Amino acid sequence: MVLAFSEGAQVRGGKRKRLLKWNLSDLLKAAGGMGWLPTGLERGTKWNTRRAKIGDYVEALRQTRNFVHPGRYVCDRSPSIVTKPYLERFLNILDVSADCLFAEVNAYILAQLENVDADDSKGDQDLD
Repeated sequence: MVLAFSEGAQVRGGKRKRLLKWNLSDLLKAAGGMGWLPTGLERGTKWNTRRAKIGDYVEALRQTRNFVHPGRYVCDRSPSIVTKPYLERFLNILDVSADCLFAEVNAYILAQLENVDADDSKGDQDLD
């Protein structure tokens, strides 16, 4: 299932990356490929709130998460300070993103289960 929709997420040097070795970026690419976290912006383009979708906000959150690494913070954010309102905004994004991802994955799983149930009942009819 995941392999079919996330080729770019797990291929490094022509080899498939073991699922347990995926990092957050790989997981987000897979979720985007499955349609669970859709994006409206191309990577590297200027932020556009009107075009941004939940996957874009999650990517911004991932980049913000990287600031816990002191070296990354010094290179990317210094001398600016992460303020309480900035942190609260990203915590809100985290909450909304988690809810959205849960709903999308839940709907996907339910649809897959309905397909299995339909196939099982069709198979039962063939036996009659």
